[in-house]
Amino acid sequence: MHYEYFSIKELNTYISYILKSKKRFNKNDNEVLAALTVLIAYHSEYKPANYFFGFPLKNNLSEKEIKSLPHDFTKISKYIEDDSLEDVRIIIKEKSGDTFVLPLQMKRIDMKNIDSTLKMINFLEKLKIYSKSKTRLIMIYEDIITPLSREGGKYKISLVELEKWFRENDFPFQEIILACLKKEKKRKITFYQFWPLMKTPCGEKKFTMNDIITFTKNNSNI
Repeated sequence: MHYEYFSIKELNTYISYILKSKKRFNKNDNEVLAALTVLIAYHSEYKPANYFFGFPLKNNLSEKEIKSLPHDFTKISKYIEDDSLEDVRIIIKEKSGDTFVLPLQMKRIDMKNIDSTLKMINFLEKLKIYSKSKTRLIMIYEDIITPLSREGGKYKISLVELEKWFRENDFPFQEIILACLKKEKKRKITFYQFWPLMKTPCGEKKFTMNDIITFTKNNSNI
């Protein structure tokens, strides 16, 4: 599968537009924002680096068609493959010469269909068909306050029960991350490292749209 890669600088105009606009995020908007959220949460673990985002192109495109595509994310979005194990591939090229790859698979979660711990577990059970890989699963919730709670209580999805399920089950993804995109007057994104818990310093973090704009601007000149 062919991936089309963009630097943060090349995506900067597009990112600034979707963050400042009041329009509803589409599939590609959600995936780019979720991938950026993952990168911002982890970037302190790496030395100064250049970052690139790769997007899989549709399998039915010929080599000639691929070469003729404009290197403009807004113009190639309709050529991006919807059904891929890696929806976004982040490449981190450190100044020291080391290169790291973060393969991400995105799953949009509809709270109307998955609104309880049991339904979440049923959803995760279906994902066990995948082969083991280093892919990180990013679950995207939209338009909601984080529905997860370590204690349970008023929240419908209990982290305690989910942690227990993960300890007792073999899961194919290296990591599971929850990205809650709250679209209101002050848009926010909540990042939550769902699994493996307690193994990295990430945990739960909240980012505003200004945090993302600042990060992209600061890394556009590297």
